[in-house]
Order: sequence, then C-alpha cells, then structure tokens
Amino acid sequence: MERIAHVAQVIAPEALLETAVRVYDGGHHPLTAMFGRDETAQGTGYAIYCYFEIPEKKDMQVVKAVFKPDGSLSYQSITHAIPAAAWYEREIHDMFGLVPEGHPDLRPLVLHESFPDGFYPLRKSVKVNAKVRGERKFKVRSAKGQGLFEVPVGPIHAGIIEPGHFRFSQAGEAMLQLDAKLFFTHRGIEKAVEGKTPEEALHIVERICGACSVSNTWSFCQAVEKVAGVSVPRRAEIIRTLLSEL
Repeated sequence: MERIAHVAQVIAPEALLETAVRVYDGGHHPLTAMFGRDETAQGTGYAIYCYFEIPEKKDMQVVKAVFKPDGSLSYQSITHAIPAAAWYEREIHDMFGLVPEGHPDLRPLVLHESFPDGFYPLRKSVKVNAKVRGERKFKVRSAKGQGLFEVPVGPIHAGIIEPGHFRFSQAGEAMLQLDAKLFFTHRGIEKAVEGKTPEEALHIVERICGACSVSNTWSFCQAVEKVAGVSVPRRAEIIRTLLSEL
C-alpha cells in the first residue's frame, strides 16, 4: 500500500481553503490534526500542516501551506467549511500570529489576559526563558434581555476537573447561551523542550499530566524514534504495552 502520510502536498497559503475542502471531501476524510511550525531556520517561513484521515487507505494525507518569509501572514480560514479547524486555527494564531481571515471567533484560546498582544511564543525568535507579562482583552459572550440572568462558574472548581470558566445565560431553567474559556493550565511545554536532548525532554514530557504519563511518554518516544529512524526491541514494546494497560 502506498504511504502518503510522509509526502505533504505543499501549497501556497491562498490555496489552503480550496485544497483542504477538496481533500476533506465533505467529511469522508476528516481533519484529525492541524498545527503551525516556524521553519524560518530552514530559509523558508512559517507553515501550517493539515492532517486528513483517509479511511479507505487506512492512512493520512498531509496538506502543507508555506508562508513566504517576507510575505503576508494571513490566509483564508477553513473553519466555515471544516468546523473541526476552529480551535486549531485559534491556537495557531495564538502561537505563531498566522491570521485566519473570516474565522467566526478569533479570541485567544490558550494565551489568556496576562499575555501581551503581539506575543507569539512558538516563534523561534522568542527565547525559551522569555519572561512576559501584559494585558489583552477577552470578550465574554452572553445573551441579554428582560428576565435573563448570567451564572458564572469557575475557573476554580470543587472537583478534580481542569480549570475552566463558564458563563451561562439563562431564562429560568432554559439555557440560551454558554461561553467557555479553557486552557488555564497551559504551561508552554512545547517551548520548554526546545533545544533539549531527547533524554532531557523526556523528563518534562512524562510530567505533563499525572493521569497521562505513560501515553504522553510513549507518544514522545515514538516521535523521536520515527525521526531517528530506529526500532525498539520487542521486549521494550511489550513493557510499554503492559505499562499502558496498567
């Protein structure tokens, strides 16, 4: 079977919407991942990768949009055509400053009010130990009208769920609007592991989440092994599987 996941379809940003819609094929090839990357060190610019699942081939198809170093950092949002891209595009905007024109909700996703405007942490020009403090606005959506009231919940909760602020707009028992602000536990892990060896990064990765320590570590190891082109012994695969089951 032909492996297409390793051969990205490289396009210009202005062709991203058309290309993504064609590959998406009305939802038959769902979008499973979308992320940005700073490739300025390679002499190109920023890039957006879109991974689509191809069920009939049990494979993935990659679409890569490359921004010229001295060109525009805007592109036409694909969210209207592919709703799953909504949060991906917001995160890419937060981290790299790439602007999805026409996005229905481009409020900050992972960088909250304590970060300054114009700060894009995953750009290589930002130092790993950069100390930043600023102020940005986050407009909470709510419904207004006679007899309506708001119920704010969080971000601190009595249970063990992750912090999140929820704003309910209600008319009696009927809920008319819910707006959520999440990702309060964003800690810049991606930036923290920049420049570290795989062994050094491993100690950070396995501590990202106490409940996901094995799965996160296993995923990281697989990524490193794939990049390095190495295979682990059968015994290591068995041990990893046992740890995952436990």
